[in-house]
Amino acid sequence: MWLVIGYLKVKSAQSSLASSGTNKIVPVSPTVTPAKESTAAVDTKKTPVTPPAIKKEEPPKPEPTKDTKTEVVKPDVPKPEPPKPEVKEEAKATEPVPVAVSNNGVPASHNGGAFRKWFSDKGGNTTGNAGIFRSTSGWNDGKYYALINNVPVGTIVKVTFSSTNKSIYAKVLGQLPDMKESVGLAVRISDAAASELGVGNTKFYVEVKY
Repeated sequence: MWLVIGYLKVKSAQSSLASSGTNKIVPVSPTVTPAKESTAAVDTKKTPVTPPAIKKEEPPKPEPTKDTKTEVVKPDVPKPEPPKPEVKEEAKATEPVPVAVSNNGVPASHNGGAFRKWFSDKGGNTTGNAGIFRSTSGWNDGKYYALINNVPVGTIVKVTFSSTNKSIYAKVLGQLPDMKESVGLAVRISDAAASELGVGNTKFYVEVKY
């Protein structure tokens, strides 16, 4: 089909269409339905593609402590113990040691000793072997001492050596020490007292009164 747009100026005798050309031809405008936009239409313009933002991982924050101050731990210092009351030890008698009687060859001689005037015979009596212990006392002052069991300390005893028929007076310092040298002995006297008795051995038989 031919679609005539506009018109031509021709003689009416030359064209059958021209004879009717006085009537205006109203062109029919076709109805054009606009096409719907597709949701899948792609924009021809290139749009910059923004890459997804990469989140930086932040380091974990330290948990808040209760107390930021540094605690100084003091070592346990033991408490000083209260001072113990001083206990005065009783004077102990000199431990007897068997020795040979000697005073540079000079025996003691004090007429029985310095304790003679305080002797009191109360009927106590014992006999047996006697031993000797070393003492610095008695050689110059006549103070003789003895160790004997079952006799109160401080008692003055009379010791008689029958072989020489001599006697001395000695003050009791205490009991016989628990040692093998005391086995079988009734009494021990100081070496100065033994020298006055005229003893030549470390063990000798005596009679004791108190």
